[in-house]
Amino acid sequence: MILNAKVSGKDYLVCVCDENLLGKTLVEGDVEIKISRQFYGDKKASEEEVIQELKKATIINAFGEESVNALKKVKDISSTIYIQGVPHAQWVKLF
Repeated sequence: MILNAKVSGKDYLVCVCDENLLGKTLVEGDVEIKISRQFYGDKKASEEEVIQELKKATIINAFGEESVNALKKVKDISSTIYIQGVPHAQWVKLF
């Protein structure tokens, strides 16, 4: 997986995507998403490393089967959307 974790204001933002998606553009109807290094970073991380960061996060953006499955292991995700067949989930801690 590709992991980008950083402090953003009061939040701890974790962006994670499956490695094979990095650099791709997904299109579904009017929705177009670019899985960019600028947003997701370029750090390769194991599932264990990703899960450690997800546990600390206040905002999470996950793209891809492996990444969304890791997210579901640590956070209660009520829905997952699919863009061009690729799962995408977000999670936000409400204070």
